[in-house]
Amino acid sequence: MLTTPLSTRCLADRIRRAYLRRHPWWTGGGPDAPVWHRSALGLIQAHSADPRLPIDPELFVASQPIFDSLVDPWGDLVAPEAVARYRRRVSRIVRRLRDELRRELRLMRRRSLKGQAMEHQVALGGRGLSPLGRYVAAQRIGRGDLAETLRGEALRQHLGCPLYRLACRGLLSEGGYPEAGPSAALSLPLPLHVAVGWN
Repeated sequence: MLTTPLSTRCLADRIRRAYLRRHPWWTGGGPDAPVWHRSALGLIQAHSADPRLPIDPELFVASQPIFDSLVDPWGDLVAPEAVARYRRRVSRIVRRLRDELRRELRLMRRRSLKGQAMEHQVALGGRGLSPLGRYVAAQRIGRGDLAETLRGEALRQHLGCPLYRLACRGLLSEGGYPEAGPSAALSLPLPLHVAVGWN
């Protein structure tokens, strides 16, 4: 993973802005305060230690508790518990997304038992079916050609929530996810989202 001072600064600024959105009345969060840089480094180190953990500064901040009477960015963002809270939040989201995709696959199986061909459901969609769910179904029934027609829509769904990549682990074979390739985001100032497989 390649990080640069510029990418770390941009990550720190995104953490600062996300934190200040949650504490708009607080005036102690200047852009040069060291807490933002330290929290950015902590997030990068957490990803380095476990590449399955995405670098998402806004989600990292949203994973932390809010106390009306106390604003403590050092305790909220730099303490080891901050990464643990973030890891738990990511795990919950990934489980929810995976459950959502599995529900779609079960729905398609039930419909196929009632006479609606799986290929027809994948090609035309229908109520309760997302592009990514249909893409996964196409891959699982060995219809790479149908999956390829859905790649663009499935990729748009991924861009709306990159954690879908993690949720598809175990549903798709290695290399089957509809993303162009691994993110090189940390070598660039923006965007800084990095999402890779999660068990």
